Amino acid sequence: MDTLDLIIVLGVVGSVASVIGLLISAPNHKSRLVHMAYGIFISVLAVGIVTYQHRVSDAERRIVEMQRIEREAAKLLSGFDFTTSGSMAGFMLAAMSFLEKHKDRLPDSYSRAVALCENSECLKTKNAESHKSMEHFRNMQDASTALKYLVQGIAQSGV
Repeated sequence: MDTLDLIIVLGVVGSVASVIGLLISAPNHKSRLVHMAYGIFISVLAVGIVTYQHRVSDAERRIVEMQRIEREAAKLLSGFDFTTSGSMAGFMLAAMSFLEKHKDRLPDSYSRAVALCENSECLKTKNAESHKSMEHFRNMQDASTALKYLVQGIAQSGV
């Protein structure tokens, strides 16, 4: 809830409290206590309503943000070719960049992806020796497939 909504709610509540105060005004001590009780009740009610509305709008904002992240993840998955080491490395770097961008909302996914990338040596270039080159290619295949499924899980989480 923004400041303008808070001001409007407090203005309306204050006006209602004033009208109630005028309607039940009386000169004795008992009526003053009743006025004070009504004023406190209405103020507490207003604070409760504003707090509840703030929590609801905050939850809605987080849901909209997660839906936006899901759409970004789905867009990331479309159009990648996993046939060459370079395309797999490109996908892994794009996925890592995506997860780093959203690491405040997806901290576990980001830490898993970092560990996966470190284990598969996704940032290292392949060696000239053919057996190590093939091993690196298999590592890249495994890691890029795992990252693909990680991003796919985010895209299909359905918040």
